[in-house]
Amino acid sequence: MRTYFFSAEPTNDLINHPTGYDREYGPDEWAALIGQFFQGEAGVFVGDQSADACKVVLQEDGKLRVCAGTVIVRGRVCEFNGTETIAVTSSRKVVARLDKSAEVRNFQLRAVQEPVISDDIYDYVLAE
Repeated sequence: MRTYFFSAEPTNDLINHPTGYDREYGPDEWAALIGQFFQGEAGVFVGDQSADACKVVLQEDGKLRVCAGTVIVRGRVCEFNGTETIAVTSSRKVVARLDKSAEVRNFQLRAVQEPVISDDIYDYVLAE
């Protein structure tokens, strides 16, 4: 799995970094720009990818695997390469979780009972 633009850090050096980040743009600004091109807050971007992009399939070992594809949540991008798996032991929803909290700042593949949508977390449901 590969994600983008979570590595910008806030800085107090406003002389060299007038945006307040250690880049010339912050991740929220980039996400707002990208988000303009998509309807709604989240979705699977198919483009020239397979119609099975981000489809969740059952493997022989009982684990669930996410097919290759791209998820965009609030302008942030997560690419699945088709090798990501998750073990689910009960009735759960498989989600691509955008977590903007300072401790995580990434996407995670999760199995949850109920999806979360808040300022820092957005669970995009891939399978129920």
